[in-house]
Amino acid sequence: MRKRIKLRIKVAAVIGFFVPVFWTILGFIFFTAPESAWTRFFWQAVYVTCPFWVLPGRVGEWLMPFLNAALYALIAAATLFPGKASQKTSA
Repeated sequence: MRKRIKLRIKVAAVIGFFVPVFWTILGFIFFTAPESAWTRFFWQAVYVTCPFWVLPGRVGEWLMPFLNAALYALIAAATLFPGKASQKTSA
C-alpha cells in the first residue's frame, strides 16, 4: 500500500516537471497566434497548471520545472494522505 502511494506521488512529480516543458513547446508553436479567446484560454491554462511561470529571468526558467514537480507531488501527497489522518482522529 505504501509503495503504491509513493509511486503515485513520484508520478505526479514527473508530470509536474513536464507540464512547463509542454507549455513552453506549445508557446513556441503558437507564439505568432493573434490575440483571441483561444490565446487567453491558453495563457490562463498555463498560469493555473504552472503557477511558477511568472518567475523572472533565467533562474525562473531553470527552477520552474523543479518547483512545479514539487508542487504537484505536494498536492498528490495531500490528497492521498488525509484519508489516513481522518481515520486516526475519528477512531
